[in-house]
Amino acid sequence: MTRTIFLTLIGGLLAFTAGIVTVQSWPKPIQPSPVKVDVTEKPPPPAPEITPDPEPPDGVFGNGRLRISSEEVHLKSEQLFYEIDVRYPQILGSDARHIKNLNQRIRRFAINHYQWPLKLSKAELRTHRFTFPESHNSVDVDYTIVLATDSILSIYFFTDDYYIGAAHSFTKSHVINYDLKSHRELKLADLFRRNSQYLEFIAHYCTRELAVYGSIEPKAETFASWNLTTDGIQFNFDPCQIAGCSSGPQDVTIPLSALKPFLKPTEMP
Repeated sequence: MTRTIFLTLIGGLLAFTAGIVTVQSWPKPIQPSPVKVDVTEKPPPPAPEITPDPEPPDGVFGNGRLRISSEEVHLKSEQLFYEIDVRYPQILGSDARHIKNLNQRIRRFAINHYQWPLKLSKAELRTHRFTFPESHNSVDVDYTIVLATDSILSIYFFTDDYYIGAAHSFTKSHVINYDLKSHRELKLADLFRRNSQYLEFIAHYCTRELAVYGSIEPKAETFASWNLTTDGIQFNFDPCQIAGCSSGPQDVTIPLSALKPFLKPTEMP
């Protein structure tokens, strides 16, 4: 199916594609091969550029120079009551500072997330030993590369944490949307015109698609988890966030064509 996404950088101003350009193919999500390893106002930053890149060889993006490799951490202790399984991506193929910084950002997120079971007090361990001797605190971290082109890398992380004695585990999504052209992590507000009421539109669209009781509030924090996709923008909702906890994680992808009236305008050359 023909997909269209065009977002360009013009004159150092933030801009997003006002038109849709037809292309023959899109980059497919990467299936990485796992590798185990134990006061003056400043001018606005350049706009993110999302362009319909030709489909690269499998697992290659960023002008054919970059690829994704998985790193994994597996830790288990019966005496200390923890079990940890973590998988996170690292970008290979460049020694550029921005790529190194991005890899550090990803690695720091993964490592910081699984530290809590390793830091239990003696009192907590004693309680676990006498009340839940067969249980474990657990941490699971995994990811999906949602989009990887010459200009954009969009990563979805899924974490699942269980604390001994809890009724159920706690699941949460985390995202990184990175502009490979301007070397910066993107915020949702970077894509939309100010005062365009884009949050109201997104909230109404997601309320309709998910058929939730009542209306989703148009607050920035409600839509903090999002990914750029080949179809538009995917909004991720964690269990219990907007519906009953039994519904599990949910997501809604809004096509770029539907968002066009709210996107930042572009001066065409």
